[in-house]
Amino acid sequence: MDILDIGCGFRPYEGRPGIDNVVTIDQNPRCNPTHTFEVIKGKQFPVKESSFDLIVASHFLEHVDDVPWCMEQIHRAGKPGSEVRITVPHFSAPSSYQDPTHRRHLSSRCMDYFDSKKGLYECGYTTVDFRIQKAQSRFRNNITGFIRSIPSKLFGTRIHEKYISRFVPIAELYFELKVVK
Repeated sequence: MDILDIGCGFRPYEGRPGIDNVVTIDQNPRCNPTHTFEVIKGKQFPVKESSFDLIVASHFLEHVDDVPWCMEQIHRAGKPGSEVRITVPHFSAPSSYQDPTHRRHLSSRCMDYFDSKKGLYECGYTTVDFRIQKAQSRFRNNITGFIRSIPSKLFGTRIHEKYISRFVPIAELYFELKVVK
């Protein structure tokens, strides 16, 4: 399986040794990525079109200026039907604001703009298309995280975001998308 890890940092996606081909991209050369690359609008990711089965972007999108353009680059890199896994801090999490390099604070509906089956796609920010397979709120793995997850489980993420997240923050969001070409 060909895997692209965008913004790999010091803990890149490992894959299965001897089976998976993992290509990593990060702007920090100390992370020892396959490609050192600073995301700048108009500059294509240094990978071939339609060449990856799985694309991982963990805590990457909150660092970029232009999310629609980055999603277009992710779409370009993915094979038809490939899986995209995205993890971002939720806007209510303190970690979303503590990192001075975070440029975006994202919500549970941020990927709706990229799925033509969702109403927000009609806003026209992009022409690429994904299908949202999974959208999850995540909480810290401890007793406090379990307690904080109860409102989302009872009322759903959108109600939690709108009315409760100021008092009971969501740690991060996880999305699984499918590339539609």
